[in-house]
Amino acid sequence: MLRTRALPAALALLLFAAPALAGERDADHAALRDLLKATAEAMNTANLDALDSHVMSDGFEVTTVDHKHFTAFKDFKAYWMGMVKGPKAIVKSVKVAPEADQLTEFLAPNVGVCSGHSTDTFTFTDGDVRTMKTRWTAVVKKDGGRWKIARVHFSANMLDNPVLAAVKSGWINGIAIGGVILAF
Repeated sequence: MLRTRALPAALALLLFAAPALAGERDADHAALRDLLKATAEAMNTANLDALDSHVMSDGFEVTTVDHKHFTAFKDFKAYWMGMVKGPKAIVKSVKVAPEADQLTEFLAPNVGVCSGHSTDTFTFTDGDVRTMKTRWTAVVKKDGGRWKIARVHFSANMLDNPVLAAVKSGWINGIAIGGVILAF
């Protein structure tokens, strides 16, 4: 008898609480869209100081598309800035255009998982420009009332990407040049 009364009460509670939770999550989703936009802008302008305020100060991790793994933002920043601005820079600029594939899945009130895709354009110091499609997954955490990135992992299709195309093109050109040289 107690169970039959508890079920309608639980359903009523869910019906009345759901709109309040949905409204709260709408605000979270809006904040997370703003976070995605702000982090993309920081990457596109190579302003990693602006990115610093959007990542967790403790427990941040990133795995880059070139398979580098960092557990401290300062180390990731040094790597990135060396790649785009240092004396051995190979990249002149990077433009990312990340998009979420679906709304964030909340694992707890203050933790969520996001995933999506991006079209990233790399302008190399030698003038070559390559565009690559990537995928990303991020764990976000609410810290001090603000959503921040705790973990992020980027990946690219190793069988279909512009770096592989450049290598293949280089091999083909090298074989052709070698053939011409041997013909003389």
